Amino acid sequence: MDYTRLENLRNTYPAQTTTDLNNIKTFYSKEEGYVRKYGKDRTTNYLDFKTYPLDKLNVLDPNLYPYVDFNFIVQFYDEEEGFVEEWTSDPFKEKLLKAKEDGNPYFNKFTVPIIPMDYGELKNHHRINKLSIGELYSETKVTKTIATIEEMLLHIQWLVVFTDGFRNTQSGIPVNDPIYPIDGIGTYITTHNPQGTFGMGWSDYLKQTLNDKEFAIAITSDTLKPKEIITTRPSDKSLNITQPPQSEPSPPEPPSPPYTPSNYTPDYSYGGYRNGGVYYPTDYYGPGYYNDGYNSQIQFRNDYYNIR
Repeated sequence: MDYTRLENLRNTYPAQTTTDLNNIKTFYSKEEGYVRKYGKDRTTNYLDFKTYPLDKLNVLDPNLYPYVDFNFIVQFYDEEEGFVEEWTSDPFKEKLLKAKEDGNPYFNKFTVPIIPMDYGELKNHHRINKLSIGELYSETKVTKTIATIEEMLLHIQWLVVFTDGFRNTQSGIPVNDPIYPIDGIGTYITTHNPQGTFGMGWSDYLKQTLNDKEFAIAITSDTLKPKEIITTRPSDKSLNITQPPQSEPSPPEPPSPPYTPSNYTPDYSYGGYRNGGVYYPTDYYGPGYYNDGYNSQIQFRNDYYNIR
């Protein structure tokens, strides 16, 4: 989303020209907490547009991630922890700061796209039984994945850019793109025990994740124990089975009729979020007052992405 400056607006009324910025700015006045736009009669015709502080709008370190440049705000919320954090890219925050400096009331943190993300659910998604029991069954352990706000923002950046490079699943191998060299997703280790049961003790739990949706999304694998696997071993009383002597194999018979590409035909056989919405401060009613610290109680409004 690009920032349109006041002189580039399609309608600059009541200014008489669209090229003279000073002329246009005479109809706007920056006040404490709001911008006032005047009509031709400055005494009675005016509108107040409230402004919003940007000090709580977080960005990833541009020195570490110079390629992060998406043009929207991501709002992470956690209902259990009771917090809301808003993040964007450094270039996009600079646009918002520029609009505030210019006294442009039409480009602010509540007129740009806000994407709500349920961080309370996403941060634990890798721990649900469907995934964690699958790791136990396959004798692997994921040691790094998309579980933090930083990692989620990097993945969002990869999703929104038009790059031909797929994001590698292994951390340390970036996308082969000169502009967006986004690092791989995570790391894992193997936990195979040659003297064990090859993860088979988790087989029944894994089947349960396929048949029971509630169990599949629950986070209970830490409380489960692998089921005992009964293995059979030869006893002292077992009969000794000796293999009969093997004769030398006969040489293969030549094919009849002789194989040629023209008469050979192969023989094929068969067998074999929840409501999307944005958190606003309780005292926010449209383009109104902004609760800087989010210290008061928050409410959830089902305004579907708040793209205005």
